[in-house]
Amino acid sequence: MLRFVIGVLLCSFTKADYRNAVESLISHVVKQSRQSRTSSITDFNDSTNIGFKVYIRAIDEINEFSSLMTMRFALQIGWTNTDLRWNPEEFEGIRFVSVPRGFIWIPKLKVINAFNDSILSYSSRTPISIWSIGYVFITPVLQTTVSCLIDASDYPKDEHECSVIFAILKDNDKRPLFSFPLPPEMRLYWPHEKVNDSKLYIGNWKLTGLSQAEKLYNPVTTALYENHKNKTDDNLLNVMEIKVKFQRHIASFNLTIVIPLVLATLLTIFLTAKWISNLLAIAVLIINLFMQFVSMNYMILHFPPAATKSPKIEKLYFTTICMTFVAISYRIFKQWHDVHVSQFDKEHKIVGQQEGRHMSLVVENFRKRKLTTLFNWTALNSVAFRLNLDVLTPQTNKVSRIHTAITQDFLF
Repeated sequence: MLRFVIGVLLCSFTKADYRNAVESLISHVVKQSRQSRTSSITDFNDSTNIGFKVYIRAIDEINEFSSLMTMRFALQIGWTNTDLRWNPEEFEGIRFVSVPRGFIWIPKLKVINAFNDSILSYSSRTPISIWSIGYVFITPVLQTTVSCLIDASDYPKDEHECSVIFAILKDNDKRPLFSFPLPPEMRLYWPHEKVNDSKLYIGNWKLTGLSQAEKLYNPVTTALYENHKNKTDDNLLNVMEIKVKFQRHIASFNLTIVIPLVLATLLTIFLTAKWISNLLAIAVLIINLFMQFVSMNYMILHFPPAATKSPKIEKLYFTTICMTFVAISYRIFKQWHDVHVSQFDKEHKIVGQQEGRHMSLVVENFRKRKLTTLFNWTALNSVAFRLNLDVLTPQTNKVSRIHTAITQDFLF
């Protein structure tokens, strides 16, 4: 029992010594941080170079009507401050300590192309970790909305890029710079090891890539410079541009748009065949045209407004509708032509039948009277000749044959 009490007392003293060492270390770090902010910078590189890495945790919205994208980031920011170093042996071997926000200098980050307030505000619960070598590390979380250029001219295969431009603002004559930035990552799922491609789909969009580039930004002209090594203007800000690449993905596009359009085109071509009834073809073509207008209206309702030129699918719709109009016009003209020709043939057939009956009566009358004189024969020949000239119908050959028969009858 006595040994247990002695052990508890020793642990208490050890724990108290460790707690006192931690408090003393925090006080030392805060004091050194304040002195480094007020004193001149002796080592420019060690004091202001910022390590930077971006994790995209969520794509909340891609609004193509207002050309905006809302994203959430988890940032990893680290830098080295030589004034914050300590000897671990002087502080109970402590090599790592967490300091509350507000006691240590933190770089001011800003998203210069944000739609709303873009200065990163660090949460009070965001820990600041410091190592004995003077390395400071912080992991803030940021949600921002940026403007994008979304052009749907290549709908539905259009691809876009949205840039998020991070800048580190100057603070007390310090000019922080991005150094050794790590490639950005997408972590839209948890745990990260279980990679699932379905998490890359945001509504009708699919995330296809992520890249970054270090550039310089001119706050006056809002211009970005690619080759920052050739720019020596002190007014330029060192920025990091993160590009999110995405493309449109409509899973049912082929089923709801392409296949009905192809079937409508094939039906229009099929209904131009000559052996199909005109009235039936006209009725089916009108129904086909109506369905094309319904499908086009559906596409227009879901079509993005941001387009500098008409997409190919819209031109294809226009071509198909024009083909259907031409097919309907052709069938209407063909129906009118067939009706007109049929009526014309019917009228001339009646006239030919009447002329044939009249000629039969004349021949019968001549036979009854037994006209054998040359005068009667000449008169008959004259009548037949006049009939041949006046009746320019398919019955003319018939009249000629009758005339030949009469001639033979009279001569023989």
